[in-house]
Amino acid sequence: REFLASQVGRLWDDPLAFGDLPPRDQVEVLKRVTGLADACAEIEAKKVNLLTAKRDAERDRKQADAQLAACPEVDGPDEVVSVSDLATLLTEASAEKDRNAKARKWLDEQKRSALALADTVRRLESDLAAAREGLEKTNQAIDDKASTVAALVDPDIKDISDRIANIETSNDAARRRQARRGILEKKTAADKAERDASRKLEEVESERESIIASAKLPVKGLTFDETGVRLNGVPFEQANSAAKLRAGVALVLADKPELRVVLIRQGSLLDAAGMVALHEAMVEHDAQAIVERVTDGEAGHGFTIEDGELAEGGAA
Repeated sequence: REFLASQVGRLWDDPLAFGDLPPRDQVEVLKRVTGLADACAEIEAKKVNLLTAKRDAERDRKQADAQLAACPEVDGPDEVVSVSDLATLLTEASAEKDRNAKARKWLDEQKRSALALADTVRRLESDLAAAREGLEKTNQAIDDKASTVAALVDPDIKDISDRIANIETSNDAARRRQARRGILEKKTAADKAERDASRKLEEVESERESIIASAKLPVKGLTFDETGVRLNGVPFEQANSAAKLRAGVALVLADKPELRVVLIRQGSLLDAAGMVALHEAMVEHDAQAIVERVTDGEAGHGFTIEDGELAEGGAA
């Protein structure tokens, strides 16, 4: 009696008692029997972290959605333009135009000078040598600058002035577009984080299922998750009595493989069909069952204990 008490002293060692445990307690029993307690704890920790990450990503996405709704798309430039920069550009363009005008004026003056010098050559034979030298130099200067001056292009000052006049409208649109791009980037990041968290949650769930599937559970069709135990696809408490009895027997024997004995403390709850199911389970597992039953002293079944001793004539 003392040996049996030391081996099956826990409540759930009674196959019927396992079915009376709350679902989460049944899960803890299965984790211990299968040796998956640490692995399941690690999976659950991953799941908690990923659920937190998914919740944060959902919060960021919702914030980005709200900000996008308050920041509609507008047409306009993507960058803000500085009025100071445009004013500097206008000053430089005006200066370049003045230089171009002076170059053209210089070229015209040189051309007129050349004509005058040529006339002087014709009129002043005495000054022919000097006039020819001056003409040669002037023509050389013309040749040097003519192509450069001809290629000069005046900047579009009107376009710059128009841009300055419209700069605030343009810059406002640019700022709003920049703000929207920033919100879109946050929304994209939040969407990705949410998808990643969902994918990782699926991976963790798959990992948990793989671990449970690879575990050698002592009962075919028995599985579990953090919410409870299922037998043949239904919650354990909804399975039929015979199936729950066979599952409880298998779990007790798997936990104590060296002890091929189960103790049924509530044997009075077993009807004739339940006793048959118990007998079949004992034959299947090559084990023995000790069943406590309350009867009216009917003969031919078990033995009678009175005051802790076998009653005289109580064995049959």
